Amino acid sequence: MRFVFDPATGFFDLALTPSGGLDSGVGNGGILASAIWTSLFSDGLADAADLTPDLGADRRGWWADSGRPIEDSLARSQLWLYRRARKDDRTKLAIQTAAEEAVQWLVDDGVVSKIDVSVDWLADPLEGIGVCVRSSEPPNVVRDWKVDLVWAGIAG
Repeated sequence: MRFVFDPATGFFDLALTPSGGLDSGVGNGGILASAIWTSLFSDGLADAADLTPDLGADRRGWWADSGRPIEDSLARSQLWLYRRARKDDRTKLAIQTAAEEAVQWLVDDGVVSKIDVSVDWLADPLEGIGVCVRSSEPPNVVRDWKVDLVWAGIAG
């Protein structure tokens, strides 16, 4: 299935075909894009020690990881832990590392030959990060997948 990002709302949704069915995502990297977005934005289970008081006690996690040790979880994105973190270089590096860990399985499983992640803070008044995932696929296809993860600052 192919996911589409709506920058106006900040949400992903399932893509539809012109006839109203679900878009399979086959062709033009749709399946890879969906794998990247799912990997980045499916909240991985946090270790209790990683929770700060402002995050509360909810360790989140994906329902299919229930009962699994953290190292065996299927959804590993820890991006959600940084939603209220201080906007500094240390946090930016931690966010980049969390994003890299979330998509590393694509290389490990041979889906892509190489993957690079970069993150940048969004410009004020928005609070959040811009994420760019660059995938290298055989034969010499390089694609950039970009999305802004906005935590606050949207007028509504």
